[in-house]
Amino acid sequence: YRLHLLQHAAHQIGKCVIVVTHSKRVADSADVVLRLRNKKLTRA
Repeated sequence: YRLHLLQHAAHQIGKCVIVVTHSKRVADSADVVLRLRNKKLTRA
């Protein structure tokens, strides 16, 4: 719920929020997911 509030506020003011997580549930709620694997950053 807190993450949803933060995401909603960021959308309203046109800002991004960067969240670093290992949680699939948190990642599934993101607009964009980037993965860091073997020193390479890729869009998931």
